[in-house]
Amino acid sequence: MQNQLINVALVGCGRISEKHLTSILSLQNHLHLKAICDNDNEKLIKTKKLISELPQSSINQTNEIQIFNEYEVLLNKISLKELDIDLIVLCTPSGLHADQCIKAGDLGINVITEKPLATSLKDGYEIFNCFKKSKANLFIVLQNRLNPTVRLVKKQIDN
Repeated sequence: MQNQLINVALVGCGRISEKHLTSILSLQNHLHLKAICDNDNEKLIKTKKLISELPQSSINQTNEIQIFNEYEVLLNKISLKELDIDLIVLCTPSGLHADQCIKAGDLGINVITEKPLATSLKDGYEIFNCFKKSKANLFIVLQNRLNPTVRLVKKQIDN
């Protein structure tokens, strides 16, 4: 079976987005960054510049990236099949994750979101129910689970 590229949109161009960009671009045989989105134009310009400067970046890929400063406009382009996106990576402020996850899930788009997934139990259940009905997958970044301190605490709890 031939490898198919996964088309990615990065939403939120704050501090953590650089780690996601580096990872996405280092996996160019598997992932294709097609869009970036942030409501702050300065962050978008900075991110586009960062992408072009990363060693893994190809100039062609950088020039093909569509830029959005509204999440709704990005989703509308996807919904209208004007933009082919398989995966949305959410690097937005915590309070936005639930709504953004649900909107992507309703369109059948896979989502990777930074933690926390939700800021209320109600939102958590809504996200769960959305993705339970959807054909899409939801992934939550939980990188701290491997930190030495967290592992020690887990070991102590287990004992």
